[in-house]
Amino acid sequence: MSSVPPREKGIADTFDDLAHDRCCKYKSNGLTASSQVLLDFISKEGLVGKTVFEIGCGTGFFALETLKLGASSCLGVDLSSAAIREANEFAKESGVQDRARFEVANAASTHQPASDIVIMDKVLCCYPDSDALLKTASDSSKELLGLLSRETND
Repeated sequence: MSSVPPREKGIADTFDDLAHDRCCKYKSNGLTASSQVLLDFISKEGLVGKTVFEIGCGTGFFALETLKLGASSCLGVDLSSAAIREANEFAKESGVQDRARFEVANAASTHQPASDIVIMDKVLCCYPDSDALLKTASDSSKELLGLLSRETND
């Protein structure tokens, strides 16, 4: 990322440090209970054949779960380059790299493609401009916007 504003760089640095551990934790334990609630909600609304866009995707495990449940493709963006490396590697390990794409981007300040379903799993709590994230999410969602504002006790 070039010329990243200091507050976003701080977020990226924090999540760069956590990326590998989060990926390992997911591989061992699966989704957190709160993320599973969000995934269950989205899947009840219908994932089969849908395009998914995840803002603040971290290491990509939530987006990849949507592929397991029938989504046709997923795109995830995050400020953390380390998390994006983990996400793309995990997609490759899972054999879905042809349907999953993860990129370093600031969804609050860049145009994002329209998708059937837009997800923000515990992103609003960590980003200083939640209005901009919500605008991007709303503008990008063709059918459904699923969000979880913060981690619960799980």
